[in-house]
Amino acid sequence: MSKKKVSKLKETKVEIKEQQAVLRSAFYPYMPQKMELPLLAILAAILYVNSLWGGFVLDDVMSVTNNAFVQKGITGIGKILSTDSLFGFVGYTNDLQGGRYRPFPLILFAIEHQIWGNNPFYFHLMNIVFWVSTVCVLYVLLKKYLFKSSPEIALISTLIFIVHPIHTEVVANIKS
Repeated sequence: MSKKKVSKLKETKVEIKEQQAVLRSAFYPYMPQKMELPLLAILAAILYVNSLWGGFVLDDVMSVTNNAFVQKGITGIGKILSTDSLFGFVGYTNDLQGGRYRPFPLILFAIEHQIWGNNPFYFHLMNIVFWVSTVCVLYVLLKKYLFKSSPEIALISTLIFIVHPIHTEVVANIKS
């Protein structure tokens, strides 16, 4: 590369850094970067705190309240691992096509049932804990790997992810 191109490239990098500094100071002038993750976690939790007082609904019956293996708690995990996901609810192997071997959520439900019984409050609380954990991991990965030079884009992206309504069913519904 010629000296002229190298100097132009350096000037461009300096300009980009200056623009990022201006954006950073305009976007959150009073918030230190170490507060971003806790504030994102709090926002993620606050948006779904109202689901804590919801009951079991719809598919929760198949996965939690009327699933024989989940109702056995930890002792039902062996059967959860060796059968179709609906077997604990219907009691027999269903001839429907398609894979329904999804033991991980049922194992979590069995552990939650072992600890708290059939109290939907704690099932909803665990969904919120998993949601907040997902948000924190997303932010850290975006900031560390994808938007290394622009952490404010990682913050904005995570904020959009948090407030997007498509996640409502996944967080507020126990089975999801």
